[in-house]
Amino acid sequence: MPRKTDKEDEGRSAQEKVDRAIAELSEEFEDFGWWVQDDMSFLLEELGRELPAGHPLEGRDLAPMARCERNDDVLFHDGKGFLVVHLTWSKSNKPPFPLFREIEDDDIVSFLRNDHLDG
Repeated sequence: MPRKTDKEDEGRSAQEKVDRAIAELSEEFEDFGWWVQDDMSFLLEELGRELPAGHPLEGRDLAPMARCERNDDVLFHDGKGFLVVHLTWSKSNKPPFPLFREIEDDDIVSFLRNDHLDG
């Protein structure tokens, strides 16, 4: 049987934290706008199309965790912490777009509750 890598364990742990936060907030809010689906690789592909050369997220190893249906924010995990990125669905971005913000693990529920980037 293949051995789990630390990165797989971190990713699984991060996804479990997001799933718990979403479940907690879904009970709190009738129309909670964050969701998770089995295959969110299209969000990582879109991020790759949107990142201009020199963007601070360029070259970072990110895994999509959840998406907000009320806006185009996507929650990613980089093995260390969470990042929320506002996808523009445009290939002609110039820095600072796409906007992003790093979120501390302990602040994930608070961030999801308020679910938007300023800007």
